[in-house]
Amino acid sequence: MWPFVIGDWYVLKTEQAEVSMNLVYRLTTELRKDPSRVASVREISADTSRPNMGLKEGFGLFDSDEWWGNVKNGNLRGNYVSGVIEHLSHAGQDEDDDINSFIILLNDGSTRYRSIYCNNRCDAELFRLGCRVDIFSVFVPVKNSRAPGLERDFSEMVIEMAVSTMPLASILEVIED
Repeated sequence: MWPFVIGDWYVLKTEQAEVSMNLVYRLTTELRKDPSRVASVREISADTSRPNMGLKEGFGLFDSDEWWGNVKNGNLRGNYVSGVIEHLSHAGQDEDDDINSFIILLNDGSTRYRSIYCNNRCDAELFRLGCRVDIFSVFVPVKNSRAPGLERDFSEMVIEMAVSTMPLASILEVIED
């Protein structure tokens, strides 16, 4: 595992990784491309007539300097996951069969099902069997954890995602066997 620094804007330090990595997703980039998303999250979070929707108060307005400060200083609990892609698939009900998710094999032998996040659609092709993926996300508290259908009191929000430029040969051999 390679280090990441919460106190720096770039969380995943791709230049410090043991293998060549591409930073393919940053939430900050996504939000700059779609400012209406920020406005929508803020509006629904402030809407008291919708107590079951939105983010909980206390960490600043979504995407504000205060909110990012809480990400950086760890007040919003962070989660770093690193592993190797062992399966690619399509999730969802739309007719598009594009690969949009994967199963990642972690160092401890467990697996996690994750969605592919990319700021540029063409980067989705970088997700291949045997490639390493590093993900940093935060757990953002939601307004009402007792709402129907909600099983937890937070939403996991991906902050950054990186993928290796090449599959890791030794892992790929195991996956193919």
